[in-house]
Amino acid sequence: MEELIIHLEFAKILGAFALGAIVITFITYLISKKNRTIKYIPGFILILIGIYNLFYVGADSPTLEDVNRLLVVVTTMIAGFIGLSTGLIIGIFKKGRE
Repeated sequence: MEELIIHLEFAKILGAFALGAIVITFITYLISKKNRTIKYIPGFILILIGIYNLFYVGADSPTLEDVNRLLVVVTTMIAGFIGLSTGLIIGIFKKGRE
């Protein structure tokens, strides 16, 4: 049961990052409605952070620091893809209104 609670803590962190990516993507869309590509920048930034941390995860040393860094990689990559997906969904709805 304790392991399940630990995994739920990681899910809360992932949910917070995903919600933050959605909110930031929507805010960047509202700030600049004329430029279509700005809404994708938060997702790309999160993916770049994930890739940067992926290079520092050691394959040979299974220490706690590497496991935590791997958690950062997974969380930022998933949140980045959610941010990009949100940008695509906003673009589809915007195109339907025009």
